Amino acid sequence: FENTGDDTLEIHGVTGDTEYLTYELSKSVFAPGEKGGIIVTWNTSQDSGITYERLHINANIKGGKREITLTSEVH
Repeated sequence: FENTGDDTLEIHGVTGDTEYLTYELSKSVFAPGEKGGIIVTWNTSQDSGITYERLHINANIKGGKREITLTSEVH
């Protein structure tokens, strides 16, 4: 992602819907124009077919949070 705003982006926390998602945030404060990333590990050993999970990002943005939907297809 990239901070396209005019202010510093501060990520206060990231959570997943289940214990099957873990994440690693590159850092938590991003200057305007700065890029970052979230590495997500998803344990799909209990899944089959198409599965969806959500990642919730809490930050100093309008509305206070964003949600990312992840999709996996397990054969």
